[in-house]
Amino acid sequence: MGWIYKLQRKFGKYAIPNIIIYFLYISVAFYVFCLIIPGLVDSFWLNPSAVLSGEVWRVITFIFLPLEPALGPLDILFAIFGFMIINYFGRSLENIWGAFKANIYIIISILLALIISFAFNITIRGSFFIYDSLFLAFAYEFPNNELRIYFVIPVKIKYLAFIRVAFMVYTLIVGPFSSRIMILLTVAAFLLFYSQEIFYRVKNRGASQIRKVSYQKKISSTKKDTIHKCEICKMTEKDNPDIEFRYCSKCSGNHEYCANHLFTHTHIK
Repeated sequence: MGWIYKLQRKFGKYAIPNIIIYFLYISVAFYVFCLIIPGLVDSFWLNPSAVLSGEVWRVITFIFLPLEPALGPLDILFAIFGFMIINYFGRSLENIWGAFKANIYIIISILLALIISFAFNITIRGSFFIYDSLFLAFAYEFPNNELRIYFVIPVKIKYLAFIRVAFMVYTLIVGPFSSRIMILLTVAAFLLFYSQEIFYRVKNRGASQIRKVSYQKKISSTKKDTIHKCEICKMTEKDNPDIEFRYCSKCSGNHEYCANHLFTHTHIK
């Protein structure tokens, strides 16, 4: 993420702390508002034709619609649970990213949505792709964290991410064009943010594996070497584990002998 560090040095002081949490709180307010007046939700979507006709507020309002509001009790319950999960994701990510990177991630997601929407004249009906992308980022940063399904069953985030990616691939293959665009938005934001880091990890994983194999070879060769060896008969502790070896104090240098030759050898001067 070298380009992000360069931006951070120049513009880091302008970052908004807790931007993901503020983003979430405003989304909750929009969700409740749309539940009270359901007919208004259509006027908040990002519709390029409507924006060009003067409804410029859509450029902003669509990012605060995580999903289309539904009045069913289960729909509302799942929405509340979803907001709680995103709150947890957002706080955790900003703790390790810092405020500026969290700002950048949200900005990247919004800009990609605007570009694609106007380029292909596609209506984007909310910002679920941003939350989906944050989930991928969380799974990347905290793969072994656990969520409790139905508050009971513990499941590691990485397994949920694998399932989500599988559904994404399936949607890309058989889904409608609009759904494919949303998947591409989700993945594009994640890859643009993490591309350099992922490349670095992949590149260095190969180097690390080479170093690991080299180290293991050195350890293996060391283990094959003997500790004691008789200067006369060349016997080692591997030949006879019960025999003793001693250094001769009368020989010049370090010369070791087995018990059979310790007192019978010719001293080396």
